[in-house]
Amino acid sequence: MLKELPEPEAVTSSRESGDSDADLAERWQAGDNSAAEALIDRHLDRIRAYLNPRCGNNADADDLTQEVFLAVSRHIGTYRRDSPFSGWLYGIARNKVADFWRSHRPQQPLETVHEGIDERSPARIHEESENASRAWKDVFRLLPEAQASALWLRIQEDLPISEIATALNVTLSNAKVLLFRARQTLATHWQSRPL
Repeated sequence: MLKELPEPEAVTSSRESGDSDADLAERWQAGDNSAAEALIDRHLDRIRAYLNPRCGNNADADDLTQEVFLAVSRHIGTYRRDSPFSGWLYGIARNKVADFWRSHRPQQPLETVHEGIDERSPARIHEESENASRAWKDVFRLLPEAQASALWLRIQEDLPISEIATALNVTLSNAKVLLFRARQTLATHWQSRPL
């Protein structure tokens, strides 16, 4: 049975209205499908980007992204407006990654070597993207999960420390310590690496 989509004007008005995540979540809780779609559209790419380096491949990241938003849909009623929606959402994503690794083992090596890359602009862009992806995979290999997640949320998602603390279910002080230790460990590791 196909789900009937809301009128395009309704979806557009939710996206363009500048509603906060908390406002949209509250409307979703009240049954507003356009608010649900607006929230999903707003966070889908960021959640997928958060999950991709933790999974090891695009297919698993896509599957986990879908699982995250299914869980959000099932549990939207438990969201409390007094905490940031993004922290609540990333907490769900973090739990899905933990569930994933409890039931899976890595299917591919962490590093792959690419030879003969064309130096033209598109190839250079691809190479830089691959290097960034490899660097994040190294981060997740070297650091404990909580430290790596805190660093990702701070650098890639530009979340404030208070939202990182909410997402990781730690105190504000603990979130600061996680970030400090992550940076310290990586600096020591990368300084000791031969160039």
